[in-house]
Amino acid sequence: MVYKSLLILSLLCLSQINIVKAQDEAEAESVNEDSSEETDENVEDIDTESSGGELSEEEIEEEQDLQLAAFFAELELEEYELTTSEDLYEEAEALEEVAELMDEDDTVLISDVEYTKEEIEEWAEEIAQDAEDQEKIEEEASEATEIIDEDVITSELLFEYAEELEDLFEVMDSDDVVIIDGDELTEEDLTKYIDEVIQDAEELLEDEQEAEEEKLQRIDEIVNEIEGYDDIESLNLDELENLADLYEELISIMEESVVINGEVKTEEMLQKDLNEIYENIDNLIEIQDAEAVLEDGEVPTAEDYRDLRKELKEINMNDGLVITIDGEEYDKNALHEYLGELEELAEELQVIEDFDEEVEEAEEYNNIDDMTSEDLEEYANELEDILELMNEDFPTVDISGVEYDKSELEDYIQTIEEDADVLADAEALSEAIEVAEDSFGGTSEELEAYEEALEDIVNLLEDGEEVIILGESYSKEELEAELENLDTEIDELSHEEDLEKEIADVEEILNTDDLTTSPSVYEYIQELEDVLALMEEDEEVVINDVTYNTDTLQVEIDESTLEAQELEEAEALNKIASDIEQQVASYIDEEGIIFITANELDEELDLWKLLQDELDEDETVVVNDIVYDTESLEEHISELELQLEILEDDNLVIKIENGSSSYLSEEEYEYEETLSELIESAEEVWTETIISSVDLYEYAEILEEILSMLEEDQVVVISDVEYDAESLEEEIERTIEEANSVKHIEELTSEAEDIENLIETYSIIAKAILTADDIKDEKNEWEDLEKIMELEDTVVIVDETYTYYDVAEQINILENLIEELEENYKVQIIEDGVITIVDAEVTDSGSISSEEYIDMTTNSEEYDDDLPIILSNSQSDSLVSETGYDLTQVVVESDPIAFLQLETSLQETEPVEDLMREEGIEPVEDGPAGLDYHEGDAQHIIFTTFINDKPDTGKIWTYSYERSDTIRSILEGFQRPTGVCYDVNHDFMYVVDKGFDSGEGSIYQYQMNRKDDYLDLANGVYVVVYTGTPSDCKVDPYGNLYLLDSAASSISFITYADLYFGYTNAYTTYYVQNEDNTIINSPYALDLISNEDIYFVNNNPDPTVSTLNLAEAEVDELNGETILELVEEGETVAWGVTVAGSIVYYSLDNGEVKGYNIERKTVAVYSSDFFISPKGLSYGEGKIYVADNGEGTLYSMDYKSDSKPKLILYAQGINSVFSVNRASGLVLALGLLLLIN
Repeated sequence: MVYKSLLILSLLCLSQINIVKAQDEAEAESVNEDSSEETDENVEDIDTESSGGELSEEEIEEEQDLQLAAFFAELELEEYELTTSEDLYEEAEALEEVAELMDEDDTVLISDVEYTKEEIEEWAEEIAQDAEDQEKIEEEASEATEIIDEDVITSELLFEYAEELEDLFEVMDSDDVVIIDGDELTEEDLTKYIDEVIQDAEELLEDEQEAEEEKLQRIDEIVNEIEGYDDIESLNLDELENLADLYEELISIMEESVVINGEVKTEEMLQKDLNEIYENIDNLIEIQDAEAVLEDGEVPTAEDYRDLRKELKEINMNDGLVITIDGEEYDKNALHEYLGELEELAEELQVIEDFDEEVEEAEEYNNIDDMTSEDLEEYANELEDILELMNEDFPTVDISGVEYDKSELEDYIQTIEEDADVLADAEALSEAIEVAEDSFGGTSEELEAYEEALEDIVNLLEDGEEVIILGESYSKEELEAELENLDTEIDELSHEEDLEKEIADVEEILNTDDLTTSPSVYEYIQELEDVLALMEEDEEVVINDVTYNTDTLQVEIDESTLEAQELEEAEALNKIASDIEQQVASYIDEEGIIFITANELDEELDLWKLLQDELDEDETVVVNDIVYDTESLEEHISELELQLEILEDDNLVIKIENGSSSYLSEEEYEYEETLSELIESAEEVWTETIISSVDLYEYAEILEEILSMLEEDQVVVISDVEYDAESLEEEIERTIEEANSVKHIEELTSEAEDIENLIETYSIIAKAILTADDIKDEKNEWEDLEKIMELEDTVVIVDETYTYYDVAEQINILENLIEELEENYKVQIIEDGVITIVDAEVTDSGSISSEEYIDMTTNSEEYDDDLPIILSNSQSDSLVSETGYDLTQVVVESDPIAFLQLETSLQETEPVEDLMREEGIEPVEDGPAGLDYHEGDAQHIIFTTFINDKPDTGKIWTYSYERSDTIRSILEGFQRPTGVCYDVNHDFMYVVDKGFDSGEGSIYQYQMNRKDDYLDLANGVYVVVYTGTPSDCKVDPYGNLYLLDSAASSISFITYADLYFGYTNAYTTYYVQNEDNTIINSPYALDLISNEDIYFVNNNPDPTVSTLNLAEAEVDELNGETILELVEEGETVAWGVTVAGSIVYYSLDNGEVKGYNIERKTVAVYSSDFFISPKGLSYGEGKIYVADNGEGTLYSMDYKSDSKPKLILYAQGINSVFSVNRASGLVLALGLLLLIN
């Protein structure tokens, strides 16, 4: 089969690699025979002998090459089910290779037929001619099939297809075949196929004509319905929505202009009318919301009036429009006046509500049954708040039915505060009594706590007062006397407790230790001394039923001290005796033979002399079961000194074997010692579980060392086998041969494991997509295996046995596959064990080379050669400006404590000089809001590009509408710039570089110079305002920065003041993922509505994680507001988000761009099956800008339209986009911030 190797790749179970290699000549012959039979019966065995005798190695190699070429030629001739020109050329080429290897008198067997060289050459020429003819047929067939390679097939295409097939028929002979849709067609088959195509075309033409009539009829119906509506300004909401649906349907089916109410309308004009209808719909919804504010039947509050004013401000009041609020009608001018009245009314009502709220909070304390002093203090504080609000508008106040003027309320507050003080004293006294009663007990510790509590009570009691404690009544004087008695009682009790504890420690030693060692006796003595130190002069104690006074206890300590000293001396003697015994034991080797050198005997003699120094006249010591006194010890030392003198004078070593003692020279001893160690090392090799070639080579080296030491008739025993010099030499040769064989097997194993590991990487992926480069990697592994294989070798890879010829065939198959993938720009897919070859589809323009990106772009059907192509593969190892500035980072020291608060005050009055701030953009106190970046005309586009797996390729580009032919790279050297945003009020640009590793990203701030046709850096200064793993940012009308951190799953906020002064990480986290807030999960992109609402998308495939979410932009504490889940898209990941009017657009990795309607709370699809991988989104001047990372393009989409997007430019690896919108009257001093005076 052609794809035999590819089927192997799809196997998911990998077997252990088994490699079989012949290890001797007989096994080699057997393996050769089996291998030849299993591989191919048509490959003849190579005859190494001829009538002239044995062949030379060169002749054998030539014969092998010929047989291998014949084998591959036979494979080429048999393997194809369909015959193509490419197949025929490969067959001819294979036969030509066979002919080139043949001599004139050679013959070769192919498919059981014997051929001469001349016959092979003629055969190759015939097939080559057939290949040329077939190639012409295929070219005609390709031209024909290209006609119907369209998403939609029309009758016109089918008729054209039939004509091309007839042209194809004219170039075919009766014996020719053509492959169409995978089927081989003869001349007769093609004639029938042409008739079928013509019949299909005629039937389709009838269907098209009928469909066209129905479509025209429907267009007329829609036009009539549209003409039946009045002016859109007079329509209600339902009528407008029905009209919008009609326009949507008409735009989707029209192919040319239509006439509505006598006016010719193009698709673009209809889309403009539709946008106007949608604006009216949004306006009516705003009006309904406003009208509903005061129609709930409840008394309106200040908040109701503020909400009403907010809703009314958002209404687009066209001339003539009249709305009804609370039964009153308002035109544009009246509404403007009404808005001012509402603001005043809300402020007045808010003052009343605040006063009433304070009264209600105070009255709540009167409902408490048992008020504490703390309750009274809080009640007094609430009354103080009311007192501060009392003025001419509130001269009196009614609290729980009692009316107070300002003076009466002050007296009432003073009374409450006095009551609170009295109650607090009573509470403290009660608490102290309770503590005293709880503390009272029989231990000194309990009595001390009781005494402390009594002291607190004495301090709280007034003269003449009494308290009851534990049922007894006490005056202040009686408690003071009780305290004096307690001091004495506590001291006596504490002494008794300490003495009992020390006695218990002594008894524990006596009961758990036999006191037979000096350390245990010394410990016993220490504990006795602790007891003695606590005893009074005439005091007695009982220890283990023995009574001691201070004198008798001192006697016990002295006697125990003498006993400890005696034990210590005996232990010292025993330690030396033990060292001597260990020294003597070290002389004995594994075979029981004793060797004693002069150095060893000298070390032993030193130990005996040390023992002699420690042994007293009346003492004895036992060494190796022999009892020594001072006399016998001295005799033994004399004998050892005499023996040592002999060894040192004559350079001898004592040898004791089987009870017989003899002397060896030091040279003889070293020889025997070395030989013994070598034999031991040789035997250790065979203790390994698996013997490797390294072990065998090491074993042979050891044997060679042993052989070099053997004398002519000497015999050694290794692993119970006797060897003389001759047999040991044979063992060495056999071992080296075995090591070479094992090494070869290990090399084969290693190469086969590499192949199997590569295959395993395919098997563990649910859907493996392999390019030509992937197949080349596999081919290289097979070639490495082939280089080291011998003809008789076999290997098992993924349960499949391979001979040398199988490996060669595998390489040939992979080479053919690589050629097919490269020439036809295809990839191989392995999914669920099924292998297919399909056209390559790029889902990440940054994953291919610049040359491949250019080729892909210029060969696309939609390619526009008037648009620029931007490449982003180049790298820069540092941040650089491409427009001439030397970049300098400025680091500003700041007080980090301020950043822990939700409200960050200004920390400087003047910015650091190095920041080079422009004049007029300083943060000011209570400054007005500036422009919203969504508003105004689109002026510039900023977009980012980077290659996802290639560092230092991140770039920032600008595109100006005034000069659309100029696209400029202004910054380079970022890692992964996933976001960019612009402060239109202060002209700061913020670049979000996510970084390659978690925590290594940053947000950079640059000062910009913005003109109508120009956007560039204002200077070379930049500041790092945030470090972490940021993914996106946006700026509100005050210049404050909102940012996402995808790794931390957080939304944070930086004030304009801290940004202006250039501080790093001066942020406050508003929302973060924790057990109470699980909605935010790997956030990737965000957008703002003013400084009120944050819309963000999560970039997480977990189906339980919401996609689009809404968070409030102002919070008082961490996670202080609930995040709302708006849309869930299951496992589909979101990348970008932008707010446009009442629609929140978001992009998905399935290629869709959807929109969430804020008012209707519905989701619509605005683009499907168009983009490959849309990521960054931005809004400007009625357009949604889409960065398609997959295709490497930037598009614009019409607002609230699903019409085809418009291509703006080509940019490899494009990721994020931001529309810088122009508006007049820039407000330059912004921010609700506190300025340091």
